Amino acid sequence: MSDSHEPLAAEARTDESGPTARLGGLGSGVGAFAVRLVRNRVAVAIVVAVVSVSWVASGILARQGEPPELEKPPVDLSETDATVIEVRVQDFSAETHRPVLLASGITQADRDLKVRSEVVGEVQELLADEGTLIREGAALLRLTAQDRPAALADARARLEQAQSDWQSTEQLHTEGFRSDTQLNAARSALKAAEAQLERAQLNVRRLVIDAPFGGFLESYSVEQGDYISSGTEVVRLLDLDPLLVTFSVNEDNLDKVSLGSRVSAELSSGDRLRGEITFVSRSADPQTRTFRVETEIENPESRYPAGVTAQIEVSLPSEQLHFISPGIFVLNDAGDIGAFGVTSDNTSVFYPLEIADHKADGAWVKGLPEEVTLIVVGQSWIGEGVQVRPVSVQEVDETSESLTDGG
Repeated sequence: MSDSHEPLAAEARTDESGPTARLGGLGSGVGAFAVRLVRNRVAVAIVVAVVSVSWVASGILARQGEPPELEKPPVDLSETDATVIEVRVQDFSAETHRPVLLASGITQADRDLKVRSEVVGEVQELLADEGTLIREGAALLRLTAQDRPAALADARARLEQAQSDWQSTEQLHTEGFRSDTQLNAARSALKAAEAQLERAQLNVRRLVIDAPFGGFLESYSVEQGDYISSGTEVVRLLDLDPLLVTFSVNEDNLDKVSLGSRVSAELSSGDRLRGEITFVSRSADPQTRTFRVETEIENPESRYPAGVTAQIEVSLPSEQLHFISPGIFVLNDAGDIGAFGVTSDNTSVFYPLEIADHKADGAWVKGLPEEVTLIVVGQSWIGEGVQVRPVSVQEVDETSESLTDGG
């Protein structure tokens, strides 16, 4: 019996070593590995904890022999210069400059006359050419004589008779043969005859119209054969030497111009003429509220015509002024134009300015001290009485040059 069971037991042991037995062995191995891993992590944690405690303890022990450090007070940001604005500044000095007043003007004739006829008659002949220079007294136009020569001859005869009557009456009055009344009548008749002759002679002279002054014959208003009456315009005559250049100034600039002030006038042709102010009006134009100013300029041979526009420059008295760039200008709260400067304690100050003259690259102004430091960069960021950190423009330029040379 026992022999028959032993093979079965052997087979059973043999079966236990199959797949199931192998899985059981694998599970046992994994478990053992996990146990070892947990044990290692615990060990690492213990080591880290020990090292940390030792480092903290060493720091405490190291400071036990040192005096306690005083607690630092908090920083007062109000005492820093974080709010001080850095600006660029430049020094300026006053210079002697003769400013000019600019205006727009026009050329005009010194005299512009419309010559008129003094008698009635027919135009017989035009005696000069339009567009030519004529001398004073030159004949311009002749009218037909009509009956004027006959009237002149009659007046002469009457005068001769009146003179003869006067002489005889005066002689008889001396001898007592003529009364005082007769003598006075003869005298009156003589004077009337003299006046009649003078009128007749004047009417004959008026048949020829002469130039009242030398100048430029601009145009005729009549033609040959026209019948004109007394007072009819017959010719226009211009006196262009001297030539007048007229312009207007407003009431703010009226006190800047005066008689004798030098004037330069540039015509549209590019020619530049020079003269002096000869007239300044004291009555403003009711429409424009400006004052008329006249300048006389020599114009021989009437070279320059009337009616040409001109750009006027009036030389004003010399002044001590500063020349600054227009980029420096600012407006204050009141709307006044000016510039910001820097005082000795680095405080901004506003200088109201008046522009006396200007060019393309800047302006001459007054209202600054003779020597002044102005803010040229950063003036738009500040107001008056602000603490600033001024940096000289020259210093910045020198730094930039040194960096460039070093590069």
